[in-house]
Amino acid sequence: MADDEGRPGMSEDVRPVPTGDIRLTYVQLGARLGISAEAARVLTRRRGWQRIHPNRRGAPALVVVPEDELAGELWREQRTTPDDTGTSPDVHQDTRADKAEQRADAAERRADEANVRADRALALAADAAARADRIESALVRERERADEATRAAETALRTISSLREADDARRSMRLLARLRHAWQAR
Repeated sequence: MADDEGRPGMSEDVRPVPTGDIRLTYVQLGARLGISAEAARVLTRRRGWQRIHPNRRGAPALVVVPEDELAGELWREQRTTPDDTGTSPDVHQDTRADKAEQRADAAERRADEANVRADRALALAADAAARADRIESALVRERERADEATRAAETALRTISSLREADDARRSMRLLARLRHAWQAR
């Protein structure tokens, strides 16, 4: 039933469309997945699921879990126990030990790769240090040449100055000789 403007009336039942999300407390989520409430809290953080914190103190927080992701996490429930399959816990420990060994091997490979990269970096650093030493030696030689050129220029300036003084003295002597000659001629 609709009113004259085409809007649904009060007698029609309007329900929200389901989003495919389930709201669970950490305890409920843990029970569904066969893990503890604390493990459910960690899993919620790891998966980035939305958390709804209650306004009332002491009320449990809710986790909004997409149904498809919850179905993907149900493998935890499907784990076999010694009672279900008749296998001993040693089988599970062996599997865990194998996985731990695989992780250790992978970590060792990554460490070896890191060592190779570190060795390359050290070799590059040593090459750079050797180039820097060669450049510094060349710089010292150039400074020595510049100092030598400066000393030669100072010597040349002193020689020029003494030659000018000698030339000035010679001119003075000639002028004095002319003056004497002119005096004696009178």
